Amino acid sequence: MGKETLTEISKRYEKSPSRPRGTDKGVRHHYIGVYEKLLAEYRENANVVVEIGVLAGFSLLMLDDYFRTATIHGIDRNGRIEDEVKKRDSIIFHHMDIVGRPDSSNQDAVMNLVRFDALFPDGSVDIVIDDASHRPLDQLAACSIMLPKLRKNGLMIIEDVYDMRLKALYRAFSASLTIYDGRCSGAYDSVLFVLEPSSIGSVKEITEF
Repeated sequence: MGKETLTEISKRYEKSPSRPRGTDKGVRHHYIGVYEKLLAEYRENANVVVEIGVLAGFSLLMLDDYFRTATIHGIDRNGRIEDEVKKRDSIIFHHMDIVGRPDSSNQDAVMNLVRFDALFPDGSVDIVIDDASHRPLDQLAACSIMLPKLRKNGLMIIEDVYDMRLKALYRAFSASLTIYDGRCSGAYDSVLFVLEPSSIGSVKEITEF
């Protein structure tokens, strides 16, 4: 029997009437086909995969079934995680909030970033997925925090980008940006921003997926 595709795996965990807190990556947004292409070269050799914003954790289960050798880290301020997530040794859930640059008066946020830096040294992460608040400024803040954590050939994927006017701001990062715009067949925010570390910032737009 051949390896399951990500599309096949996602069916076990997608949002449905019987699974209301399931992942909507392949249902509302139709991202799975893009993910299938983006993640294929990492499937056998990724070591660290991080998702920010995981709700009940069904997307963590999907990623765990897909990657062969990776440890899957989930980060969320919400601690209501499915029991199956807690049972898997290859999934580590971190109940904290790291999105947004804290000021010195917000001690919890400062300590969360200190803890986060200890968990993920610069250059240690293969893939980051930001599926958290979807607020544009939070997404930019996540980039500033996460991009230094990526390995040289790593990926950062930002889901559900609804304010396309901010794409020019991503030129400030040392990364190339590819935009996958699926609004013609999905929801109003069915847009992925995919960043790869690069010494020269660039922007490429793909309008179908």
